[in-house]
Amino acid sequence: MAYEFDLKTFFTPEQIAATFKTLPEMKTKVADLVFKNRRQHHFAHVGINELTEIATVVPVVYRGTKPVALKGSKNSVSPVEGPTISLSDYIGADEVNNLKMLGKAAAQNRTKAILERMRKSTLLTQEAPAAQSLTGSLSFPMSVGDGMYETFTFSYGDPMEYGPSVMWNDADIKLGDILHTLLSMSKKIKGYSKIRYPAGEEVFMALVNKVTALSDASSIKAEVTDKGIRIAGLTIELFDEEYTHPVDQTTQYVVAPDKVLAVALDGAATNIYPTIDDLDAKCQPLPFFAEVVKQDVPSGYQIVSQSRPLPVPNMKAVCWATEPA
Repeated sequence: MAYEFDLKTFFTPEQIAATFKTLPEMKTKVADLVFKNRRQHHFAHVGINELTEIATVVPVVYRGTKPVALKGSKNSVSPVEGPTISLSDYIGADEVNNLKMLGKAAAQNRTKAILERMRKSTLLTQEAPAAQSLTGSLSFPMSVGDGMYETFTFSYGDPMEYGPSVMWNDADIKLGDILHTLLSMSKKIKGYSKIRYPAGEEVFMALVNKVTALSDASSIKAEVTDKGIRIAGLTIELFDEEYTHPVDQTTQYVVAPDKVLAVALDGAATNIYPTIDDLDAKCQPLPFFAEVVKQDVPSGYQIVSQSRPLPVPNMKAVCWATEPA
C-alpha cells in the first residue's frame, strides 16, 4: 500500500511541539537569562499600561475604605504591536513526489530539518530585541516587502544609571572601590535580590588584572573562577556576546566592552506572546506557529512560520555603569 503523504500533518501545533522535543536544546543568552518568564497574551496588541505596570509595595487600607489602585492601571492603554518574526521555506512538487515514494521517515526528516532551521533563526532573531530592551528602547529593521525596510522602534523608558567615583582602570583603585560600585548599582535596583553583573570584555579583563594584583593584599576576598570574578560573594561575569543586524550584517555588543550591567533576575522581565495573525492558528497566542500554503506557480508548498515575542523589561531592575578599561 502506497504511503499517504500529507505535508500538513507534520506542521500541526501538536506535531511541531513533538518535533521540537527531539531537537537539541538551544540556549539564547539574554532571553534565557533575563526573560525566563514567558506569558501568552490573548489579543493581537499589548496595551502600553501592560508594559509599564510593575508590582510594588502598597499601603494597607483601613477596613471598609477604597482599595489602592495598582500603579499603571490609569496609564495609556494605547495598543502596541510587537515585532513579528516570519520565515518561509519551499518544497517543490518534484520533492513532494520523491517524499511520497521514500515514505514517512524521509518526510519526517525533511520537515524536521525545516523546523530546526526556522526555530534557530527565530531564537537568534529574538535575542536582538531582548538585548536592546535592556537599554530602554528597541530599534530593529522591519521588512515591509519588495526588499524594502523600515525600522521598528519602541521606548520602555530609561534604565537606572550609576557613575562610579573611581574607575576600575585607576592605578590607585582598591577592591573596596570595585565592591562599592557593585553595591551602589544594586542599591539603585530596589526591592530585588537576584542581581547579576554582566560586564563587557574590556572592563572584565581590566578587573581580572586588578583582582590578580590586589587580592593578596586585601582583606576583601576576591578570586577569578570559571564562572567569573567573585568579590565578597558578588560575581561579575564576562558578557561579550553580539547580535547581528540582519540587513547590513554589522554586529552590536549586548554589553559594550566598556560597560557593566546590573540586572535583577527576579525583576519581572517577561517575554509576551500576543496572538498569531492567522486563522489556521485559530488566532491563538502560540510561541511558534508554522503552516503549509499551496503554491501554483511554481507548483509546490510554502512553509511559513510566525512568532511574536515582545520583550518587556523592568527598567527599575536594570542599572548601567560605564567603566573605561
